[in-house]
Amino acid sequence: MRQLKLYIILIIPIFYFSCSSESKNAREHINIAESLIESKPDSALALLDSVLYPENLSNQNMNRYYLLWVQARDRSHKDISKDTIIFKVKNYYKRKDNAEKAALACFYSGKVLRAQKNNKDAMTAYMEAETYADQTQENYNVKGLIQSHIGYLYYNELLQDEALTRFKKAVNYFEKAKNFKNEAYTLRDIGNSFLLKKESDSAFYYYQKGLDIADISKDSVCQSSIRMNIGAIFKKQEDYVKSKEYLNDAIIYASNPLTKAKIYSTLAQVLNSENKNDSAIYYFEKSLDLLKGDNDPFISFKIYKSLSEIEEAKNNYTKALEYNKDCITNLYNIYEKNENQSILEIQKKYDFELIKNTNNRLLIQRQFLIIVMLGLGLIILVIFFYFYYKNQKKGRALLEAEQKIIQLSQMAKSYNKKEDSFRNKLLHHFDILKKSALLEGFLREDEKKYGEKLLKKFNEIVYNQATLDWNILYQTMNELHDGFFDSLRETFPQLDESEFRICCLIYSDFTNSEISIIMGQSINTVTSKRSTIRKKIGVKDYGNIVDYLNSSVKKK
Repeated sequence: MRQLKLYIILIIPIFYFSCSSESKNAREHINIAESLIESKPDSALALLDSVLYPENLSNQNMNRYYLLWVQARDRSHKDISKDTIIFKVKNYYKRKDNAEKAALACFYSGKVLRAQKNNKDAMTAYMEAETYADQTQENYNVKGLIQSHIGYLYYNELLQDEALTRFKKAVNYFEKAKNFKNEAYTLRDIGNSFLLKKESDSAFYYYQKGLDIADISKDSVCQSSIRMNIGAIFKKQEDYVKSKEYLNDAIIYASNPLTKAKIYSTLAQVLNSENKNDSAIYYFEKSLDLLKGDNDPFISFKIYKSLSEIEEAKNNYTKALEYNKDCITNLYNIYEKNENQSILEIQKKYDFELIKNTNNRLLIQRQFLIIVMLGLGLIILVIFFYFYYKNQKKGRALLEAEQKIIQLSQMAKSYNKKEDSFRNKLLHHFDILKKSALLEGFLREDEKKYGEKLLKKFNEIVYNQATLDWNILYQTMNELHDGFFDSLRETFPQLDESEFRICCLIYSDFTNSEISIIMGQSINTVTSKRSTIRKKIGVKDYGNIVDYLNSSVKKK
């Protein structure tokens, strides 16, 4: 037992140091591979493949490893259609809010989906990559790759205007990144787009621009491709000398048999146009020899058709018929290929429209959600203002009720039974003492907290009693003031009944607050009517109404 424990104690440090050493070596391999990924992707891939059990690395290093691994495989022209690990890497960097790595992972997710012929999801991934790339500052090369691959998808959908927009953006990014190779290829793609639009002058301009950069970067594939396309343009313009010049140069740079076959076929067509039939047949046959390993029915059809026409022109009908049969065979192959391609094109367009409809639906849903949120916000605001207004109204009612109660109490205290004046007569007639006492008796402290309830109780006690008999009050006023109030009515007939009563109360030294309680009107209403009375009877600004009445009204 002791030996077993000793063995475990000894083995654990050895295992720990070996694991640490292996992890350190893996990190070093990843760092070196990252530095080689642009210039030597094959070496980078070999180095990454030497890392054993990358899934045992830390989460950060593992995702970094797989992102580099898919990059290296793609740059080494490996089939990446099954490298779906990139989808998990993409989600990892999205969660980490690492815009630079997320853009790269989304881009390679799009490339994997495109390798799976899933252009719909590939476009979505590229668009997502574009969103993250826009959040970075100087990652121009990745931005250019994203734009060019979006352009390729549009180009394959025959949406040339959309493709041109993306390709031009890509050229701008590659120029900033000083990636001359990708810049040359993208300029070639712009030329191809213009050529499909049958705008030869624009196509030639971008081909020539791309060719200048391709010659500087010494990329033979791009040099050959652009020269072949320029040769085709000159052929169409019937400038056969320049056409042959560019096509012969294109052959020098071509390394792929299929590319060479296309160039020889185009060169043969130029020679045929010049009526150099023997030379044309030579290059047509040379092209057919190159196509034996990788037959292209489109090129073969054109070659056999041209050979049939040449032999027919020479009255060699037997040979012409043989070529014609080969022509028909390739035509049938083209028909089958086109039929399959048409189905694929329809599916692609359907998928593309589906993406657009999905995006539109998401936009509508987002807008609907915003409208709902705004609606809810508006409802909450309306509710808030309703309760705020109600609370303010309650506060105003409470203040008004408290002021009226205080004023009523003061009026009750000012009442003197022994004094023979109109004020006391009116207060007696108004039953001021009883009303004041009733208010004190009915109102509890808790009721005083509620403004509307308090005001309602006040109005119930003060105004629901028997109303004032103003005829009796007028009679009393005349007796105390030698018929003054009858003279007042005769002197100022323009005053209505309410204004006349207020005028009488003013003359009897009642304040605005007291008048408002006796008349059952608000203080603001009394103040307004007081101003109206001044205007109607002709009192000047700041003049005293009582003094004016004494000087204007003659007592009987």
